[in-house]
Amino acid sequence: MSHPQYSTPPAKQGRPWVLIVGSVLLLISLLLCAVGGFLGVAPIMDLADQPEQTAPQTVQLAQGDSRAVWSQTAGASCTVRGPDAAMVTDTSTGESSASWGGKSFERVMSFEADEAGDHTVSCTAPFVVGEDMSVGGIVMATFGSMLCCFAVVILAVGLVLWLSRRRRA
Repeated sequence: MSHPQYSTPPAKQGRPWVLIVGSVLLLISLLLCAVGGFLGVAPIMDLADQPEQTAPQTVQLAQGDSRAVWSQTAGASCTVRGPDAAMVTDTSTGESSASWGGKSFERVMSFEADEAGDHTVSCTAPFVVGEDMSVGGIVMATFGSMLCCFAVVILAVGLVLWLSRRRRA
């Protein structure tokens, strides 16, 4: 009596989908980190290039434009007067600090132009008027970082599955 010999079926030779998905996710996450990082850092780079003002500075703004006042001196206070000489209110949401090019800045205040025209900024310490930090850029870079961690895990699993299939073949 002979017994039929069973052989294992050959390994399925398909595309390494998990590896491909992990690679695509990794590329997307790196792109998000790069774009978000640039959007978050660009305003700070501009601050470091500007000279600090000690006298009141006039800034031309359109209605709805917003700016932030930054200083290297902790505890500085600032005021902004609009085109009609009325005080402009501080729209800051929490403390913010940034460093670039050997300079460290703390946000003293943020403001939005209620009407177009010249806005006069004066402070008790040397200051720089510039853009506020980009919340969207920071969120994008953070999401990209989290996605990058997930993509590395998916990529590793896909690589292990792909290599184990190749060994069986």
